[in-house]
Amino acid sequence: MDHEENITTLLSMGFENIDDIRKALRLSKNDINEAVSILTNEHSEYHLSSDEGIKDAPSSHVSSVAPPPYESLCDTQVSA
Repeated sequence: MDHEENITTLLSMGFENIDDIRKALRLSKNDINEAVSILTNEHSEYHLSSDEGIKDAPSSHVSSVAPPPYESLCDTQVSA
């Protein structure tokens, strides 16, 4: 996937801050799975608000809330 496509995908997943999305994709070398990990603070070695070389964002803009689980977005639930 190209960079802009990954931005669109992350926006559709519920991540709202485009600056954080761009930073996460830059830090992850455009790896969307790694970017999700960074955006959800699961990857402790990357911190969006303190990355040198990229303009710092106020920590209040970094979301620590993960998007809702896929199952909650489905119209129908599959019963076992």
